[in-house]
Amino acid sequence: MEKTLYIPEILEARLESDQQARSEVVREWGVQGTLTPQKWEPYYSNCQDVSVQFSLGYANTTLYAYFKVNEPEIRAAHKKHNEAICEDSCTELFIQGTDGRYCNFEANPNCALLACMGEARQNRTALSPSFFYELQIFTTKHGTKEWEILMSLPLDQTDLIDPNRSLTGQTLRGNLYKCGDKLQKPHYLAWSDVLTEKPDFHRPEFFGKFVFV
Repeated sequence: MEKTLYIPEILEARLESDQQARSEVVREWGVQGTLTPQKWEPYYSNCQDVSVQFSLGYANTTLYAYFKVNEPEIRAAHKKHNEAICEDSCTELFIQGTDGRYCNFEANPNCALLACMGEARQNRTALSPSFFYELQIFTTKHGTKEWEILMSLPLDQTDLIDPNRSLTGQTLRGNLYKCGDKLQKPHYLAWSDVLTEKPDFHRPEFFGKFVFV
C-alpha cells in the first residue's frame, strides 16, 4: 500500500529565528516519522544500531526537512556541493514533480549537498546556481554518534513546482533515505520500502505521496 505524508504549513513567523531554534520549530510543528532498515544483506544487519527520525514542514515554496540520526560512525569527508555525498553519513530526500522528473537532495554533516534532477539515475542535471544561493543547511553534532540536520530547500528554484504558486494544496511524490556507502558498516534506511534485490534509491515506483496541507 502506498504511503502518504501530510506535510503541514508552518507559519513563517515561527521560522524567523536562529538556525537551532528553527530546527526545533520544524521538529515540533512538522509531520514526523522514522526511517526503517531496508532488507538488503549484508547491509540490513548493519542497520540494527542505526536510528533516524525526520520531520517535514513548509512555508510558501520552501520545504523544511529535519533529520536526527544516531549511528555508530559519523563520516563527513566531502565538503563541497555536488560531490559524492552518499559516501558519507548521508540523509536524503527525493521529490518527484508532475512531469516525472525528480530531484535528489543528499546532505552530509558538513552541510554539503548533492542536488540533481532527471527521470532516472543516469543523465541527471545539477540544479541552478540560484537554488544553491537560496539553500540553507544547518547541522549539529552531539558526540561521536548523533547528529542533526535541517535543510531549507527553495523548491521554487527547481522545476518541481510552479514558482509562483505556494505548495499549499499540492501533491508530489517522494521518499526519504539514510545511507553511508563508505562507512565501515554501510547501511540503507528508507521511509517507503524499496523492494529491489540490491540497494537502489533511484526507484520512483516506490515513492510515496507528499500532500501539502
